[in-house]
Amino acid sequence: MKQWICIFSGLFVAGSFSASAERLDIQTHTSSGEHDTYLVEYTYDDSGMSSDSGAADAGNDTHADHAYADMAVLKSSAPPPYFVEYDLGESHALTRLVIWNYNASTWWIQGIKKATIEVREFGGDSEQVYDGNILFAPGKGADPTAPSLNIDLTGITARFVRITSGSAPYQSWWSTFRSDSNLDVALSEVRIYGDETGLGNAIKEACCFYSGDCSNLESTAACVDAGGTPQGEGTECFTTVCPLPTEACCFDDGTCSEMDPNNCTTGGGVPQGMSTT
Repeated sequence: MKQWICIFSGLFVAGSFSASAERLDIQTHTSSGEHDTYLVEYTYDDSGMSSDSGAADAGNDTHADHAYADMAVLKSSAPPPYFVEYDLGESHALTRLVIWNYNASTWWIQGIKKATIEVREFGGDSEQVYDGNILFAPGKGADPTAPSLNIDLTGITARFVRITSGSAPYQSWWSTFRSDSNLDVALSEVRIYGDETGLGNAIKEACCFYSGDCSNLESTAACVDAGGTPQGEGTECFTTVCPLPTEACCFDDGTCSEMDPNNCTTGGGVPQGMSTT
């Protein structure tokens, strides 16, 4: 254990925490996490993460012993990468993203290691703001108020913040210090800062085309005029899967079915080309 502490101390940069502008309220989230409810109850609740942490500001929060803070799927499910995407409800002018890595006293090496962080507007393309390791959490007895990652987002407007772990074995610090396998990934707290005055959202919706392509268009009428199928107000291509067109699929036994070309190939058939029946 003494050897681990020595190694860890080289991975964490201590320092006091401060942030400009207001802490923005995260409205909801989506994730690949099996412990999905913990992302709501712990990762961004007003208690400052742990159930006994008291005041919400980082100066009074120990950020230690945060049980059940997993953002990931357990090893019995799909392998990493895992993700969590936080939704601010509308676009905001952002200033800073602050993350405290997982540092519970018994499972602290589950803290996320390699991470890609992206921001985006509703119906917009993702903009990468970070790609690299997130420092290992200090653990009990160190300075718990110092964040593991503090990103300057000044000049960026966005509604969504998405954190994606690395693939195994780089998804968490576990593989760095342990020889056995553990696919879990966890975070202690995520805080997003910016101008609390929301900027609203562009009125767009996903529009699916016969080819299976998707575009975010300004209105239902614009989608119809473009020859597409509107997916409904509030939808976006980021989360919409447009169906592929069906075509004739021939099998070795001489039978033929109409299906999308991917299913045709997977089922052992030969696609006959667009518009064939």
